[in-house]
Amino acid sequence: MRVILAVAALAAGPAMAQEYYAFQSPTGNIGCYITIEEETMARCDLAEFTPSFRDSGECELDFGHAFAVGQFGRAGAICAGDSALDGEAEVLEYGEEIYIEGITCWSEPTGMSCANDNGHGFSLSKRKQEVFSAGSGQG
Repeated sequence: MRVILAVAALAAGPAMAQEYYAFQSPTGNIGCYITIEEETMARCDLAEFTPSFRDSGECELDFGHAFAVGQFGRAGAICAGDSALDGEAEVLEYGEEIYIEGITCWSEPTGMSCANDNGHGFSLSKRKQEVFSAGSGQG
């Protein structure tokens, strides 16, 4: 397994600039980024999928296509009107993983997963989306 470490040299720019690292699955169906702000966060979106989560009716945007996990919190589906899909992003090949300040994301033929160091995270594929917590056997 090849591990990609992108710890500090993400985006050199003005202090107010958002630092992030964008990547996608080999198929391009899953697009992700990891941001470094006050708290590191990973977000992944699906282009095509069979929804595993239903909107509670409170989301006025799109729901079920986007998932996020913070460096310290739990993961979940998010209400979002934008997208993490970027066809120009680096491909995270199957068997590779990336670790940035407390968040690890890894690519497998079965989909893309991201988790924080506490074991909270998500796994996404076209067929199924899952959120997991420490001790649930994922990751």
